[in-house]
Amino acid sequence: MKLVVEELFTNMVRHNAGSPYDITVEITVEVAVDGDNVIVVLTDRDSDYFDPREHTEVDIRARIKDRTPGGLGIHLVRHMVDELDYHYVDRTSVITLKKRIEKPDAHVSTQP
Repeated sequence: MKLVVEELFTNMVRHNAGSPYDITVEITVEVAVDGDNVIVVLTDRDSDYFDPREHTEVDIRARIKDRTPGGLGIHLVRHMVDELDYHYVDRTSVITLKKRIEKPDAHVSTQP
């Protein structure tokens, strides 16, 4: 999840409509645990529409010289989470990610 959040946050900062020095534009990251799931919500309050679910699939089998730069990060995001949702209203982008986490087996003995 760390890689996924880093990729999306970096894209939000890079493509944010405001100046990189405009501290009034806020991007927030919220993290919660719900049962066996980690839920992360990234919100960019000044952005153009960009739904990562609609991004063209990257042909990872193509030779490097035949590939167009860009898109690999979104490809990884889409394949590393269990759910990816996107909402856009009034220049606010909200990306919600859900990833199932495995809990340690409670029956494993820690005694030697």
